Amino acid sequence: PRTRLVVREPDPDARGLRVSVCCGGEGFARALDALLENACQGNGVRPSGQVELRVSVRHEVGAAALEVADDGPGFTAAELELPIEAFRTARAGALGLGLYTAERIARASGGALRRDNRESGGAIVRLFLPLFVRPGAP
Repeated sequence: PRTRLVVREPDPDARGLRVSVCCGGEGFARALDALLENACQGNGVRPSGQVELRVSVRHEVGAAALEVADDGPGFTAAELELPIEAFRTARAGALGLGLYTAERIARASGGALRRDNRESGGAIVRLFLPLFVRPGAP
């Protein structure tokens, strides 16, 4: 409840954007919920004070990027080296399913999930989802 959520203005190409997500809106909502919850909670000892959400289009790879960035403690170097797996967490009392769920939904949708630390401190997770193109559309 003390975390400030900032939704950044999407890049102009992202307006009216449609992405292809396994399980449709429900899958997208689950992935976004997991990423936002993780960002807000930090490492369980130090929560984030602010979480930023931004949507952009990566035409070069035919994907939309949903970025969730926070000012919490970020990922440890060891965490970044390990693959994302179910039930792996550094947060006491957590199940370790948040990043795993988001990553599996992205993969099942033909996308990907990337995590890193921000130069200014905190974590950034990018969820890449394929752009939805209607048959016969340019």
